[in-house]
Amino acid sequence: MYCNLDYRYGDYGGMMESGTTAMEAITALIDGPLCILVAYGAVHDHSYRYPLQIVLCVMQLYGLTWFTLQPMFSDTG
Repeated sequence: MYCNLDYRYGDYGGMMESGTTAMEAITALIDGPLCILVAYGAVHDHSYRYPLQIVLCVMQLYGLTWFTLQPMFSDTG
């Protein structure tokens, strides 16, 4: 299990590390529904899918960059 190897998913008094919590919340609440909209738009060939794909890709790249660099800025990093 990855969560056992990565300290950011570790136990901080019953909570995840704060940066991880923020990124996972954004992923669950915004990126997930956006993925569904993009998939729906792709299946039905709607033109709105293209700007949504760009937004989604930029959000994913930002999340990856922050998640990778975040340990340098955290107290536990």
